[in-house]
Amino acid sequence: MKINEKTVDFVTDLVKGLDDTACVLFDRNALRDYIYRFHLTFQGQNVELEFDRALMDDFEVAIKKYVATDYYYTLENSIKFKTYIELGSRGLLHDFQVSSALLDEKGQWSKKGWINVSFDPKMCEILNSGLRRLSAFLNKILGDYNLNLRDVKAEKDYIDGLIRYYEKHGHLNSEGVGVESLGLLKAAAVCEIIEREKQKSQTQIPRVKREIDKEIYAVVHTLREAPFLGTKLPECIRDYSEAKKGSAIESPRQLYIEKAVFQTDDKLDTLLDNFNPTLKKKRLGAWMAFDSQNPDRLSQSANSMVELLDKVIAQLCGDKKLSEYLEQKYGTSEETQWIDATRKWISETKSNLQRVKHHPDYQAEILARTLLTNAETIMLVLLE
Repeated sequence: MKINEKTVDFVTDLVKGLDDTACVLFDRNALRDYIYRFHLTFQGQNVELEFDRALMDDFEVAIKKYVATDYYYTLENSIKFKTYIELGSRGLLHDFQVSSALLDEKGQWSKKGWINVSFDPKMCEILNSGLRRLSAFLNKILGDYNLNLRDVKAEKDYIDGLIRYYEKHGHLNSEGVGVESLGLLKAAAVCEIIEREKQKSQTQIPRVKREIDKEIYAVVHTLREAPFLGTKLPECIRDYSEAKKGSAIESPRQLYIEKAVFQTDDKLDTLLDNFNPTLKKKRLGAWMAFDSQNPDRLSQSANSMVELLDKVIAQLCGDKKLSEYLEQKYGTSEETQWIDATRKWISETKSNLQRVKHHPDYQAEILARTLLTNAETIMLVLLE
């Protein structure tokens, strides 16, 4: 049976491009079952990669006659993304950013028409999360630039409509969804992939990285099927991606951290540094968690700040109770009563924030920020 040599070479080069130490063996015997099967040794793991013969036959012709056409790119994407998903879902693509591949994707795009869409609850949450990120991002653009950005305003209005639909119905399933809505939903999914890639880059723990990769490539798998396959991404996700690379917009919280909280002459930083130099870093970590894109950023930052407060109290008081330490320091019970009450409030608030997931509302963010600053106020009182 004739083998599509150019297509086999393409797959081999694709895998080698992802890891030049990979071993790629083509299984000729699988052709009798109309399958192109490749046996890979990739990052020390054995992986089987399979493609339908019909796809490979078409791609062989495209390589010979239609390179750099939309037809060629559409077939190429089928092979590329199947490879990415197979390897990425196993946690084997350590530094590869599949979001870039999605943004660079070329091919034949749906121009018009309406389609019924139905997503499972988890995918609906992911899409809603991405829509909210995009809405906030576009709102920042509109607020920062005194320009007539009608396209940006139109995208934001459309996205906000999708968010309202989710809030009303608890899902994003609908009959007769147009190409524009589908493109924005796909952009929301890519937005979440970008955020998870950022989260992955910020940890060195292999098991955490693998779990994040599972989430990333589960979303990619959904994007390679109906209704998203053949849907072109809108400009807003390209703007978002560029901003995340640091070439555009800083987040308000990042500006707050860099310009307000961690200045060298910050009073609490100085007190912590004099008391125990390692504790200042824990404070920085709490605010960095607050500023991150981690879905659990509020509870994480609260946990970090409360842990810091507990360490300060433990090291100050030693074997004494906090009330005894304060009465000796101030000679009065007023400070003790205030601090005990505030600590109780912080403890209860932290417990509530642990239940806050993915995109908490604005009030939850205010609550978390208040918890962090109140904990800092207690430390100021204790250390001064």
